Amino acid sequence: MSRYPAIDDLLATRCPLPEPAERSRLRTDLALTADAVAHAIGISPATLHAWEGGHAEPQGHVRAAYAYFLTQARACAAENPNLALNQPAPDTSTELLPQHTFCVLCGNPASQHVDGYPQHLTAAECAEAATPLPTVSLPEPDETPRPRIPHPRAGASHRFNSP
Repeated sequence: MSRYPAIDDLLATRCPLPEPAERSRLRTDLALTADAVAHAIGISPATLHAWEGGHAEPQGHVRAAYAYFLTQARACAAENPNLALNQPAPDTSTELLPQHTFCVLCGNPASQHVDGYPQHLTAAECAEAATPLPTVSLPEPDETPRPRIPHPRAGASHRFNSP
């Protein structure tokens, strides 16, 4: 960090960030989970996934922090080219749900749980879930009339005798 953090933050807002795929690659090459990076930046893992998926762009002070992380991650990967050969740690920010629940983004069944909310991980998954299911033909109702059985109290009047 320089002696002028406010200037660094200001310039970071004007510097272009790497492409979303590059952002994700830099993180995974260093075997960092989305939870760990998001916690360090001060955001949710779902927000980080949105940035890495190209669904959103960071703004304000978190953009400066994320740009700083990406710059340092790129430098660290350049200094240690063997890091990319390491197996990344499992990403624990998402978990599979035992049964389908409805995505908070599109309302269709989702099998992933992100930060406590059932949802799809990408817009493509939301679109795929929105495809209509094949129609099922139901059997035609039986049109033979059924005999009407009167209810024992039907038509009976209720009379109350007063003493």
